[in-house]
Amino acid sequence: MTEPAITQDLISSHGINAEEYQRILDIIGREPTFTELGIFSAMWNEHCSYKSSKKWLRTLPTEGPQVICGPGENAGIVDIGDGQALVFKMESHNHPSYIEPYQGAATGVGGILRDVFTMGARPIAAMNSLSFGSPDHRKTRQLVHGVVAGVGGYGNCFGVPTVGGEVRFDTAYDGNCLVNAFAAGLAVVMLNQSLCDCFLEYGEVTSEMAMLLAFVLFGVVLSGLLETVDIVPTLGLAALVVFAIRPAVLGVVLAKARMSWQAHAFVSWFGPRGLNSLLLALLVVQAGIPGSELLLAVVGVVVMASVAIHGGTAVPVGMWYGRAAAKEVFEEERESTVAGLFGQHEGEVPFLTPQELSDLLSQPDPPVIVDVRTRASYNHDGTRVPGSVRVLPDGAIDWAKDRPTGQAVVTYCS
Repeated sequence: MTEPAITQDLISSHGINAEEYQRILDIIGREPTFTELGIFSAMWNEHCSYKSSKKWLRTLPTEGPQVICGPGENAGIVDIGDGQALVFKMESHNHPSYIEPYQGAATGVGGILRDVFTMGARPIAAMNSLSFGSPDHRKTRQLVHGVVAGVGGYGNCFGVPTVGGEVRFDTAYDGNCLVNAFAAGLAVVMLNQSLCDCFLEYGEVTSEMAMLLAFVLFGVVLSGLLETVDIVPTLGLAALVVFAIRPAVLGVVLAKARMSWQAHAFVSWFGPRGLNSLLLALLVVQAGIPGSELLLAVVGVVVMASVAIHGGTAVPVGMWYGRAAAKEVFEEERESTVAGLFGQHEGEVPFLTPQELSDLLSQPDPPVIVDVRTRASYNHDGTRVPGSVRVLPDGAIDWAKDRPTGQAVVTYCS
């Protein structure tokens, strides 16, 4: 099958403007195929990328004393007092509902209900805002019937009532309906951080004790089987598995993964043989296969050697990788904030002392202070700069585009 030629009319019919098409050329370095153009069109549409509304969504408040979880997770969480939290999600399923009304609306409701309960909440209510074309339009009756049935059908399967909503009819929606769905759930929260840490530590200690007990029991079973194996060749096999076979296999598997060499080395090294290997060997023993006890003994030696080797290197290797990963993340954040915001490299941007900043703020035309720390750094530090504008790192460039040319800007980075 011969794919059609990429023409301006074909590009426009995919909903891609000239600026977006140029970006496609920059990304792949050539003219896209018909299939690739369709993929970009699908992934860059409003439903998937919020390309026209993203700018305005970023202006909405997302942080506050009652906000437990803002944007970035499946759903938002707000503390409502009395040890409870409201978990909610709103999403649109417009064009899917226009194409297949029942399934489009049903999966829209189901998606946000899923987002609510995956945050640990019980969904308790749903709402919707529906916009259709003129009542006498040939497609309106089909859309209304299918969308309403889809919303109710999925909600009834979940046992979640639709407690409110709105419906409007206007010729502006003749070509595409709007189906906005909202779901809310309740969750019990524990805001006593010290108590949370206590329970977390208790769970970790209990888990470690249970695993230790399991290893002791396996040690008792294996102690009688070790006499059946030649220990020197078995230890040689263990060394081969730990130092050669596993790193080589993972090296091949991760060859095309976009990971730093430090991440490759870390993943390839760690992966101690443990309870899973022993349990799989026990299945062979249970099946009564000849030589299975010898296999269990060999696996036991490999596991013990792996635990000793990986356990002994866990702290130093983990610290090495932690420093390497932190440096990599810092470089990415610095490039995306400072270099992206000012069009310069970080080394060319002057640093200010608190006194120098104070002098600048006392001038008739003071600079704008922009807090571009990462969400984790912002929440953990607790430091706030009076009068500063809070902008997340990935929104710094869009924020800068709306500022007057020549206005002085001071950034507060991680």
